[in-house]
Amino acid sequence: MKIDTTSEHICEKPISAQKLYDLREEGRVKTVIDSSALINKSIMNLLPSEGKLILESLIQQNASCSTKESPRKGHDEKENPFDPKEFLGEGLKEFRLESQLETYLLQNQDKLDSLTQFVNGDKTQYFSDVYNQVSTYITGGAVDIIVVYKKRLFDMWLKLGVGVFELKKGVLEPDTIDQLIEYIEWTARLFPGIKKEMIQGIAIGREFGNQKDREQEIIKKLKDYDQLYSLACYTYSVDSSGNISFLKSA
Repeated sequence: MKIDTTSEHICEKPISAQKLYDLREEGRVKTVIDSSALINKSIMNLLPSEGKLILESLIQQNASCSTKESPRKGHDEKENPFDPKEFLGEGLKEFRLESQLETYLLQNQDKLDSLTQFVNGDKTQYFSDVYNQVSTYITGGAVDIIVVYKKRLFDMWLKLGVGVFELKKGVLEPDTIDQLIEYIEWTARLFPGIKKEMIQGIAIGREFGNQKDREQEIIKKLKDYDQLYSLACYTYSVDSSGNISFLKSA
């Protein structure tokens, strides 16, 4: 799908690639800019401060608004409701698509909070920024979900910790832990003010069922990295009514 601007858009002129790289060289935009052949269909999450800088650059590049009248007014468009709970299997059910598991967690962010356990007590004293499909570029792939938690201290919001989630619709593989560690390292470099020690890496997959050997492999791998990273493995299960629960592997 290609998206084009309607004539009512304020920003019809793009920012030059050089401007983006200048912002990066100045250290003001830390997110890697993908200049590959796939750039037309690349998706990149930006930090809020980076988004503001790029928006300011867009406005400067488009000093005068379009004067055309657009027959397509998109301001009243509403998002259709979407239920991601679509499962395969008769006994042990799993999400039909990995993206549906991701969507379920994004729609139910209290589940993310309960898995990371950064939020305790009065929830009004906490704030979180949620990012999904964050490009890693160098390491390959994208981090499924990153949640940055902040806690109010007097009149300031201090970064408390970060949850990095790697999701699998099926049973987890041992190499998922290696992938999760790469994403933790990448997140520590990408987000200002975040150290590796502040990051909780969480892998989520379908319940193991009778594949206990694989579960033990993963548990052993978690223990091997225990002194270097904060890692946890959870499995999800679906009951006959479609309710989803999460269980931490021992």
